[in-house]
Amino acid sequence: MGCCNSKGNAECPEILKDHIKEVIKSGIQKQLAYYIAQLKESRNSTKQLDINHLTFLHDGLSEVNLLGYALICGRKDMFQYIHKSLKADPETMEAYFSKLGQSGLSIICENNFIDLFNYYAPMYMIIRKSEPKMISRRFRETIELTDKIDKILEMIEDCNNEVTYTPIQVACYFGHISMIKCATNIVAKMEQPPKELDIHFIDESTGENCALIACKTGNYSMIKYLHTICNADFSQRNKRNENAIQILAAAAKSKHLSEFYQCLVYLIEKATVDISYNYQETLLLLDYDKAINYFVSELSKLGINVTKEQVDIEVQMKKPLRKVSSREDTTQDVIFAKFFDDLKKDDESSISLEEERNDFSCNSYF
Repeated sequence: MGCCNSKGNAECPEILKDHIKEVIKSGIQKQLAYYIAQLKESRNSTKQLDINHLTFLHDGLSEVNLLGYALICGRKDMFQYIHKSLKADPETMEAYFSKLGQSGLSIICENNFIDLFNYYAPMYMIIRKSEPKMISRRFRETIELTDKIDKILEMIEDCNNEVTYTPIQVACYFGHISMIKCATNIVAKMEQPPKELDIHFIDESTGENCALIACKTGNYSMIKYLHTICNADFSQRNKRNENAIQILAAAAKSKHLSEFYQCLVYLIEKATVDISYNYQETLLLLDYDKAINYFVSELSKLGINVTKEQVDIEVQMKKPLRKVSSREDTTQDVIFAKFFDDLKKDDESSISLEEERNDFSCNSYF
């Protein structure tokens, strides 16, 4: 009766799959081979087990295959065993990830799986040549209850622009300098760097390169590394025509950036970002007194004598009264309100605002 096979003491296929997941996590190859053999025996003899389509529910939501599960767990040893000894096909794995709007390389880069990156990245570069369009990380499609509030707000702010970061941009976003280093070492051996590993690549939806992404996250170490080692372009402006300083200042308004002042000074003094560009907007964005005083002082060196108070007054005098002028505007406001209310309701049971901190966690994609 039930799901268990009647032959001998063969276990239920679903129980065997649970065992397989556990041994992948623990890295015991002999037990994996044993449970795979048991699973083959538990199936109808006329129906062979296809290792590429042996699937699992990850976190109870996302369907991935055996090779993909090893990748999500960050087990390079098990991934290599399944790939080489069990002859699993990486392209099939990527097809499963593609259905979820993900890619194997992006998952690796988010979680800083260095060993797995070194093994899989060259393979991925071959796979991508046979695919019409490889998937980049879609942040808007992956809002989870485990995401931090500041990242949820960031996603809401960008709701009209679907952010499709490449794997290397994902690594930058999560602050993984070691991953950036590995990627640049691989790219150095190539004539033409692929966009997936190119720190200079500009995201089409946001206009951001890795330099601007580092500013967006307020990561001082990443900013310094990209500038001094990678020669990243900090003069780039995003689709909103904001420069690196304005992106940093805007990010600091919506979330606490512990290294904000350090980043600001570095961008001005080392990366030499143009502070005179639309400086009124920059002053409006700056809230921290020390940062305001520093920025005003730097402007005065260029012969621009202004205060934040003056700019605030000028803006208020020129700013027309805001009114909803179209049905589209009203609809958008309603959508925003409903979206945030839904998020708030879902998050109340699992996210505490007091526990929010400014770090770059390596949560699962799914």
